[in-house]
Amino acid sequence: MENLLFYNLDIKEVIERVQIGPQARVLELVEDFNDQYRGMMTKKLGITKKFYWKPGAYDTVKEIICGLQQFNRKAQTLSKVVKRVRTESIYRMRELDQRVITIEELLTEFKADGAIMQDNTDDAVEAWELLKNHLIEQLSNISNVDMRVEETDTDYFLWITYMWTDFNISYKHAEGHDIQDIFCPGNLDIGIKMSITKVINEIIRNKFTFENLRLICHGYGRRRACYSIGGSYNNAFGLQHPYIARDRQWRSGEGYTEGHKYICIGNLDTEIHGCIRALDFVSLGIFLERLALHFDTRTGPMNQISACYHGQPKFIKDESEYYDIQSRIRTDDCGYRSMIEDAPMKFIKEESYCALYCGVKDKCETYIRNTKELTREERERAAIEQATINAARRLQ
Repeated sequence: MENLLFYNLDIKEVIERVQIGPQARVLELVEDFNDQYRGMMTKKLGITKKFYWKPGAYDTVKEIICGLQQFNRKAQTLSKVVKRVRTESIYRMRELDQRVITIEELLTEFKADGAIMQDNTDDAVEAWELLKNHLIEQLSNISNVDMRVEETDTDYFLWITYMWTDFNISYKHAEGHDIQDIFCPGNLDIGIKMSITKVINEIIRNKFTFENLRLICHGYGRRRACYSIGGSYNNAFGLQHPYIARDRQWRSGEGYTEGHKYICIGNLDTEIHGCIRALDFVSLGIFLERLALHFDTRTGPMNQISACYHGQPKFIKDESEYYDIQSRIRTDDCGYRSMIEDAPMKFIKEESYCALYCGVKDKCETYIRNTKELTREERERAAIEQATINAARRLQ
């Protein structure tokens, strides 16, 4: 990916690879339509330059309707054939009806405006320059954000990434005050991945203004979607962020990856999506910081707050009000124990979560066992035991 400040978009190349301009909206819908019903028609739907159906459209739809009735399926009785049409095909017909209506509404709109499919290079150049200048201005007003452009085989994407390092999550219970700061070592990224071509198309449609842009967030099967919100929390201790999915496969159909996992934005949904659709990344940063650095028990998280730490860390005091609400994690239940089993003693004593943050490691049997200094006799006994095991393995 290339830094936005130094990136030059070749509009002519973009237009050769993807649809640009007003026609892009209806052509995407037609492409979706043909993909959905590709096995039921001999000829795909098409649109003329003046936004009329190409010849053969009615025959194509008739074929699809017959296919949706499933007449090719065998039935034991005629009544079952009729029942299948009356019941099982209803929702399929409803979806077909909605797809055709949506396309024809756009065609009617374009024809009423006297629009003709055309080369929109100049409009695309103007829209890109307007967008890029706006983003650079926004970038100058945010300190913890990075903006980059990614080129793929199918599209161009803008990545707006907000970053935090070694941060605190403020824990708040219901309507009460902030109770406890949970220290989270590592790097937290929350990124917005946006299709540049879809944003350009929307700016052109919206007459080169940023008000009331129709930018759609990703959802299952929504190929017209413009952006997705994802993130990652990378640390050396297996900790999780409350609002970031543990598994990159969570809703993976929407393009989530290891570095761009699904994020639950909870009761900040309206504010966050509103900022993105207005291309207001300064205000967006305020709401994302709220999401990243605060835990409010009114919002159901992806992970419990206890996933942000191991055991009983030093930064949570014994007398803290926090433990009146959240149960203490006993040393026997600490999930970090398996991570230090058989680890080098130097690491456990100096670099492990136990050494850096745990307040009860002196009471933890796992920590004590793995950091115990052996006497000379114990080391000799251990060496003999290991030699015996190795000899037995060679004889097998």
